[in-house]
Amino acid sequence: MKIQVKQGNGLEEAAQVVVVTVFEGVTKPTGFLKEIDDRVNQQLSTLIKRGIFFGKQDQVLTVHGVYDKHAFSVLFMGLGKKETCDYVRLRHIAGNASRAAISLKSSEVSWIVDAELSGSFDAFKLGQSLTEGFLMGKYQYTTYKSSDETTHISGLTFSLDSGKIKNEFTRGHTKGIILAESVIIARDLANAPPNVLTPKHFVEEAKKTFKKIPSVSIEVIDKKKALKLGMHAFLGVAQGSVLDPYMLVLSYNVQKKSTPICFVGKGVTFDTGGISIKPAAKMQDMKADMTGGASVLAALYAIARLESKGSFMAVIPLVENMPSGNAQRPGDIVTAMNGKTIEIINTDAEGRLILADALCYAVSQGASQLIDIATLTGACSVALGSAAAGILGNNQNMIHRFEEISHFTGEKVWQLPLYEEYLELLKSDVADISHCYEGREGGTCTAAKFLEQFVDKTPWVHLDIASVMMYKENKGYRVKGMAAEGVRNLIEYACQPALLK
Repeated sequence: MKIQVKQGNGLEEAAQVVVVTVFEGVTKPTGFLKEIDDRVNQQLSTLIKRGIFFGKQDQVLTVHGVYDKHAFSVLFMGLGKKETCDYVRLRHIAGNASRAAISLKSSEVSWIVDAELSGSFDAFKLGQSLTEGFLMGKYQYTTYKSSDETTHISGLTFSLDSGKIKNEFTRGHTKGIILAESVIIARDLANAPPNVLTPKHFVEEAKKTFKKIPSVSIEVIDKKKALKLGMHAFLGVAQGSVLDPYMLVLSYNVQKKSTPICFVGKGVTFDTGGISIKPAAKMQDMKADMTGGASVLAALYAIARLESKGSFMAVIPLVENMPSGNAQRPGDIVTAMNGKTIEIINTDAEGRLILADALCYAVSQGASQLIDIATLTGACSVALGSAAAGILGNNQNMIHRFEEISHFTGEKVWQLPLYEEYLELLKSDVADISHCYEGREGGTCTAAKFLEQFVDKTPWVHLDIASVMMYKENKGYRVKGMAAEGVRNLIEYACQPALLK
């Protein structure tokens, strides 16, 4: 897809669809808006006067016109009230615009950024937000469709009213492309069928992704090496499957004496629940139980493309959780890489086991900060619905930084407690710790408390994204299917990591 930024009125492009934004309360088109209105025979003015269109949030008006013998459609997108419009709303508006253009069978789109819009926002963030929203909103997973009749947008031009903002807008726009591409990488992985995206195939996809990015090195810890490292919590989950497990390690700018910020992502390529098998209903969605792994892979991709400062590492434990004659049993005891013994209570609480060894490995590599992300607990959905991911950790500065970032990205997080009382619920009579609590209360918090036992004293944050694993409908930049929510939070954090005391 060709994307460019130009100065002009937008009608000079051979676009089939022109996108124009309008704040709520408009009474008369002025400036660029008037010029566009003139080209469509004052249809906008007429509909404003009649009270049919007034720029209300998410209101879309489609009109048609001709310019220099070129027929086109105009999408007037309502922004809502200027004083409450933010970058999250802009992304949603851009996502709606991309799908509206697709519905109009348009392959070429021109987006007019007039003085009123550019004067209301920081030019860099404006360029980033509009680009991210548009590209994420047009996402479609059609890999396995034998017939795809959907129109695909091949060109997008941002036409700027003012040349003064072009440089900053273009810089933001470039970053927006990279972040959107990263989200799409993670969405493609999460949407892929589990018979295709096995642990081995995930490793192959990682190698393909970073083939032309030499700043990222790849290490693959196989079953033999994991056994030598003492990763029995990780290996125990994998033993029920015929597919071999892998611990994938991605490193960016990591030298011998580096203390990298380390992302750890859960990579269960399919989760049946193991011996503690899940109910059949919606089990197909468990193909996305590797979204955390996909998210940290995508984050490293963006970090490298953006040439971020500092050193970063991603550790992705990849397994399939299956029931078989070799499967892990409730009542088994395994030993993690740090020497802690773990009593297995429910084999459907497998994610925390593979993360335990992944966190231990990150600590052994000198991680200065740990951020793990996982579709970990259904309890997170009970607590937060589908509005936000849960965030917990041992460092409040890091948590606050993620909260601040989420206000810009729209990937909401909500802090849950990590009280010592939760550790009491994980006591075992036969091992150092039991890996889950079978009661109904505090499921997300006890899971995080378990993970905390494997981070040593490293500053650490845990993101439970089970509540935001998938979108149920198209809305703004959110497209029905697996969400890959959290990718942009990780990238923005990497761009400006929290300052620790």
